Amino acid sequence: MDSVLGSIGRRIEAIASRRIAVRVVVLLVAALLLGGWSFGAIVRERALGRDQFGRMGNLAYGLAALPSEAARAFRMMMQDDLAGMATEHSDRFPGKQGWTFFDVRLESGLDGYLLFSRHDGDVGHHVFELVDLKAGETVHRIDVDPERLFAGASSSSGRSVSSWLNPRRFQAVHPVPLDNGDLLVKAQESPMVRMTPCGDPVWILDDEFYHHTTEPGPDGNFWTSGFVRPQEVRGLAPTFYDPSIVEFSAEGKVLYHRSVTKMMLDQGLGFLILGAHKFYGDPLHLNDVQPVFEDGPYWKRGDIFVSLRHPSTIMLIRPSTDKILWWKSGPWVSQHDVDVIDSTTIAVFNNNALNFGDGEFVNGRSDIIYYDFATDTVSSPYAKVLAANDFRNEAGGLFTVLPDGHYYVDESESGRTLIFTPKGELAVEHINRAKKNGLIYHLGWSRYLTRAEGDRLKTRWKAAKCN
Repeated sequence: MDSVLGSIGRRIEAIASRRIAVRVVVLLVAALLLGGWSFGAIVRERALGRDQFGRMGNLAYGLAALPSEAARAFRMMMQDDLAGMATEHSDRFPGKQGWTFFDVRLESGLDGYLLFSRHDGDVGHHVFELVDLKAGETVHRIDVDPERLFAGASSSSGRSVSSWLNPRRFQAVHPVPLDNGDLLVKAQESPMVRMTPCGDPVWILDDEFYHHTTEPGPDGNFWTSGFVRPQEVRGLAPTFYDPSIVEFSAEGKVLYHRSVTKMMLDQGLGFLILGAHKFYGDPLHLNDVQPVFEDGPYWKRGDIFVSLRHPSTIMLIRPSTDKILWWKSGPWVSQHDVDVIDSTTIAVFNNNALNFGDGEFVNGRSDIIYYDFATDTVSSPYAKVLAANDFRNEAGGLFTVLPDGHYYVDESESGRTLIFTPKGELAVEHINRAKKNGLIYHLGWSRYLTRAEGDRLKTRWKAAKCN
């Protein structure tokens, strides 16, 4: 009898234990579900720019971002190890490498220099070269060491430190020469540095990170693009990149700093930014700030044109009043680089890049579009010439009309530089292909210099006493 009762007791005990275990599992699952839901709700509120959870919200958002940040870092590491700064177009331009000067007898009168900025795939880092277009040769070269250049810079000013401290990833974009031979240098997202010809920093602007073009202004100062940190507009998600327009002096003092997002919202242009379908990290993507040097019927000296790539929009802004005087979306698509051609006309580098959700691509050909304010019309004066030379550039790129009528085109994403004569004949071509592996590497938006400007820079660089 006792054995029977004992057996029954053990069964009851086992059943009870199983029930307790099931209850524990259920409670744990419920706790996990509730915790996951709560965590997701906190992250969502923080991502939407609402700060009701304070430090807890910041902590949750940071934890949620860890996997994606780790994956991004791994991809960058692998890309760096495998290809460095090679483009995705190394199969283009078969058999072409380096400089080709077609206008060998200088019948077109090509003169001046290029301050050539490129990633040298044979040495694995970025270089600046001074190219004498008349002589058809490189007369000086500076190898850039970003670790030395950015020594002491705050890493909090850049979104991706590895892109501007790693020599294999560093890409100097649109350098500006100063009268004494120094250069204004930045990566695509990095502090701004004034660099000596020997590669040493004179000063560093590391309050935020700067990107894309740097342009001299009519008053001797410089204009560039930045990102506002901390954000001026309330309610934006932490992942929202609020572009800023920045003017600074040769001594490294910021003179003008404005949030493009706030400026547009204040003037009723929020629909270009915050439509429901546009809510992602970089809806504007400022890629050029172009100062105006002379008064005209539609602008004044000191005004600026800006290019906003993602809404395919060009704006004319008066910094003295922070007013947007004019704006136009299209017909250019995903454009870069706006230039003033004459008193009524601007030129726009039309990348003509589309994205259906699986990556961007050029829709046929890229182009240079002229817009005439007087007639409200557009034209493509170089369309046939550029199409004949297979002009395609998904992102980036520069266009410059030279003083003598030649025009310069920088296909940075394709690693190709072109200079045409006033008649549309190809005078100069450069393919940034490495000899050791045959890959084509990125360009860093070069700058045309007149004969006098180039001669002065050459003298300053050659006179520098470098260790």
